[in-house]
Amino acid sequence: MTLTMAIVAPWGVWQCADHRLIWIERGKVTDREDFSVKHVAVRCPDGVALITYSGIGALGRKLHVSDWLRELVRGENRRTVDGTLIRICEAATNDLARPAKAHGVVHWFVVGAFLQRRPWWAAITNQPGPPGSPILDHFETIAEPADNPPRRLVAGKGMEAISAEDWVLVDRIKNRRPKRPEDYARVLANIHRRAKQSRHPARHAISEGCVTAYMPPIGADFKEGTGLQVLPHWHTPESEELLPPAPFVLFGIDTTETAKVLIQRMRAMQAGQPLSDEEANRLHDEALRRSIKPSRP
Repeated sequence: MTLTMAIVAPWGVWQCADHRLIWIERGKVTDREDFSVKHVAVRCPDGVALITYSGIGALGRKLHVSDWLRELVRGENRRTVDGTLIRICEAATNDLARPAKAHGVVHWFVVGAFLQRRPWWAAITNQPGPPGSPILDHFETIAEPADNPPRRLVAGKGMEAISAEDWVLVDRIKNRRPKRPEDYARVLANIHRRAKQSRHPARHAISEGCVTAYMPPIGADFKEGTGLQVLPHWHTPESEELLPPAPFVLFGIDTTETAKVLIQRMRAMQAGQPLSDEEANRLHDEALRRSIKPSRP
């Protein structure tokens, strides 16, 4: 239950993902949530990757898959992009494959990456065959260069609500370099919006808001450009405040942990109850320790 879109080209990687999580018990929807961030950015010594996903959105009620991802790959600066994807595939087989197969859920990790500035797309999935093929009891990785031609990758139940005109649009823009990165971010967000407002039944798989992420070929070292750009779209001020910070693992350091503490301090100050220096320092130190500790050896 989601809609995720990606463009992978020599001039950048764009992704757009919704936030909807749906809990289904005995074939019926029992609960839903629209504040799950479904992308993770990873910077490694040899390149950068933007990862989003569709299918299983959470393990249990508390651990969102984006948190599972960042906690999985943090803590090792020496890890390569390829090594990161191998680790995700192995962990997905261990943690996600069995419940996905039991409930008939097709799960996709969609990846846009740069290795020495060359664009690559990858998919880590339990259904590497065509739609309708068997769901496997393990995950497999598919990867190819995306420079000739650039690629568009769309996944999730919500893709059924995309109009024929918008399919043509996304196929057209993937071959053109935009004047500004935010131009394509806006196009993808608008496609998301039109799918959500369509009359297709799959619109119910999509949240109202979405987040776009853009990564230039240089990645996120900020020496030759603006680096990672993350923009929220179609949120109310209240719903935007509920979104967690964008997950980003920079050379093995999970910057999301310290970002959470900064947000906590800001909200406490806005509420007129600022944290003491002692409490703020304690939270910051704990976040730093978590930021370099992977969820498994």
